[in-house]
Amino acid sequence: MKSPFTGGEATMHTEVIEMTFRKETFDVIAQYYICEDTGERFTTDKQDNLAINQLYNQYRERHGIPFVDDINDIISRYDVSAAKMSKILGFGENQYAKYMKGEIPSVSNGKLISLISDVSEFKKMVDKSQNEFTAEELKRIEKKLIPLQNNDESLYKTLLSDWLFSKNEKSIYTGYIKPDLDKVKNCILYFLHKFDGVFETKLNKLLFYSDFLSFKNYGVGISGLSYRAIDFGPVPQQYSTIYENIGNIDAEIVPFPHGTGKRLTPVENIDMSIFKEREIEIFEQVFAHFKNYNAVEISEASHKEAAWIESHDKKSLIRYDYGFCLKAM
Repeated sequence: MKSPFTGGEATMHTEVIEMTFRKETFDVIAQYYICEDTGERFTTDKQDNLAINQLYNQYRERHGIPFVDDINDIISRYDVSAAKMSKILGFGENQYAKYMKGEIPSVSNGKLISLISDVSEFKKMVDKSQNEFTAEELKRIEKKLIPLQNNDESLYKTLLSDWLFSKNEKSIYTGYIKPDLDKVKNCILYFLHKFDGVFETKLNKLLFYSDFLSFKNYGVGISGLSYRAIDFGPVPQQYSTIYENIGNIDAEIVPFPHGTGKRLTPVENIDMSIFKEREIEIFEQVFAHFKNYNAVEISEASHKEAAWIESHDKKSLIRYDYGFCLKAM
């Protein structure tokens, strides 16, 4: 990085700082540069936004306030405009639209939005707001709710997701992403296709580095998986159960001189449309960095990460903010 003061070199540093939002304080890992010529400190817009994202994510987590993607998903699910949703919930005329763009709801409004993610609760709110709609509008909403209330496939996916991911909610242990069956499966399929099959041990590390590098760069993970530090390095929680049950993945036991390994191969194509451009870039960086590593080598690399070193003895879930300490990437 070139210094804006002298054009000379600048080095990046990190520190834990205290930030305040709505009269509450939070510890945030901040990045900044120091000009080597003058000793002056400066930050980039990206670093400032990363600190603010951490602050807002922690506030949402502390108070159970839905994240922006949750708020937008509700609109998509029920096919109701933001203006109509504001009327249903009793908000100001443009309030829901502001939440969709990133404004953080009050605690009470946040809990109300969370409540209507349940179809039956949303229907109750609509029934109480009938005077806000024409008969035709109400009929359209009711028609949209019928398949949602009687969707066996959706119920199955919800139950499977709860079982595989332990009903994980967005937190520092999921990278502030809620695990989603389709997204997790396509994260896995990306590497299975790129390597034309991957041993389970290596796949665990590829997913770890993808999620934690994403958090390092953007303050959020990709998959929403939680990770534990076991003897062989960081691994997704219940990884074997996930690989065996998420679907469209074949497993082959491969014998070695001193044991066996499980090699996973894809049965279906990957859906890249499910990912943001920045997520695809993270995957490509991880693939390029580790493409020539075998399972032992990538495990050894993961053993040098603070995420594993400081969590291994406790066998605890790994906080995603260890992403800021990554050494391999």
